Amino acid sequence: LSDGTRVVAPVIVGADGPRSLVGRAIGSVNRVFSHTRQITVPLVKPHFATDIFLSRTMPGGYGWLFPKGGVANLGLGVDAPARGLLRVLLEGLQASLVREGRIRSEVLAITGGLIPAGGLLPPTGRLGVRDVLLAGDACGLTNPVTGAGIASAVISGRMAGEAAVARLAGDAAAPADYAEEIADLFGPALARAARRRAEIVAACAETRAGPAELERAWIAFDDYWTRPFDQIEAPTTSGVAA
Repeated sequence: LSDGTRVVAPVIVGADGPRSLVGRAIGSVNRVFSHTRQITVPLVKPHFATDIFLSRTMPGGYGWLFPKGGVANLGLGVDAPARGLLRVLLEGLQASLVREGRIRSEVLAITGGLIPAGGLLPPTGRLGVRDVLLAGDACGLTNPVTGAGIASAVISGRMAGEAAVARLAGDAAAPADYAEEIADLFGPALARAARRRAEIVAACAETRAGPAELERAWIAFDDYWTRPFDQIEAPTTSGVAA
């Protein structure tokens, strides 16, 4: 610690975010990220739904308008190579909504962040004789498509705490049980999301990301859940921005 005190723990829980130092120590490292930028803007009139904006100009990500009473969070995320376009893309989305009379031009706050987007990492490891458990962003539990990670962080954090208590009580299998439970609970959904994200990033890079590909990469559409990963789809008309 800063005062020179050395703390030695028999079990370490790494809940230290996308660039987890604990995860790096055991070789579980997030390497795929989405970069985000968000502003808070006044609404012209009340709005009671979250709007999602899909476009090939936002590879590996999307835009959102999230109302909160008289204001809304307006933001977007993109794959790491496109992070230099975040400001321009967000300003363009903001301008279009101002022209439509939906929001005002004032910016009340601005923020941004890094979101793991590569899927599940190995959630356990060892540092010498110490067991290590990772939770939340540290083991890649953020959904690669939606960026949602609060619920999985809370759930995995509780599970990691329970596993740590069990390990301290003498249950040597507790870390392995934790890893199995994490994989069972989150693994399939994260694997699908990581694959869909990789598909749309590749499609955007090859300038073949039309409405059909954008729909296939977003969880609200049936194609996200039902289409085989290797099936090529013909363009359709859908109202999704391309």
